[in-house]
Amino acid sequence: MAQQNGTPLAFLFIPHPVDVADHYDTWQIDRKRFPDYDGRNQVAPLEEVAKSLGVPFVSLYDVYRKTDANTLYFRDDDHWNGAGQRLAAETVADYLLANGVFQTSNLFR
Repeated sequence: MAQQNGTPLAFLFIPHPVDVADHYDTWQIDRKRFPDYDGRNQVAPLEEVAKSLGVPFVSLYDVYRKTDANTLYFRDDDHWNGAGQRLAAETVADYLLANGVFQTSNLFR
């Protein structure tokens, strides 16, 4: 629908802190019970759908894994803190600008 209406669209995939923080403090995945658990499994299907649809996307999984994700969420809460949100915003802005997703000519027709 967005494409039919000439509306730019991009997806943002945000992982849960337990999947990217090495020492998430609220709870942990029981690796003995789920030895094959892979934190990427939460975002990988979404990335694949976006690719198949040809819709640009930003997945924060690798971005947060490359950073010390333990410093990017509120303690005793599963929400990203100001630093986590800032990193997400900068990553998305850089992606959108570098890939021309929201070009001014597309926005003001």
